Amino acid sequence: PDANLRDVCRDVGICLGITNSLRATIPLVGTGKITIPTELTCKYGIRNPRYALSLLAKGDVKCQRSMSLAVKDMAAVARFHLARARESSGMMEEGTSPAAISCLLPALASETFLNRLERADCDLTNEILGNVGFVEHGMCVLRMVIARVRKTY
Repeated sequence: PDANLRDVCRDVGICLGITNSLRATIPLVGTGKITIPTELTCKYGIRNPRYALSLLAKGDVKCQRSMSLAVKDMAAVARFHLARARESSGMMEEGTSPAAISCLLPALASETFLNRLERADCDLTNEILGNVGFVEHGMCVLRMVIARVRKTY
């Protein structure tokens, strides 16, 4: 098996894991459950992550900023792995199965979410993260179709 293909799959998996973790936090905001690593909550001085994502914290600028920085760190790691997967995919051996290369397709959905997260200033309580319209869904699907046809992931 192609070693670069394994690297691509690993990096895509890490990117997907991080973005799915962030996406999973959005509907859980009201319940107080979060998927932000403890190391990041400690790094940014978030003493009570449940409070940080609650409506009570909406007026607490310092707390909101700290949580946004933690989320921004996670998004940066996801983008790093996405970029590395794309770089590695260009080095896969000639003759690698197109189906194998298409493992990068799901990363396009992650990238769409990461772009939306940046527009929301990495605020997981921002309404634009929870309200994904048909147009955005359609654009994401269109990007995947175009990427598959052009083989540019």
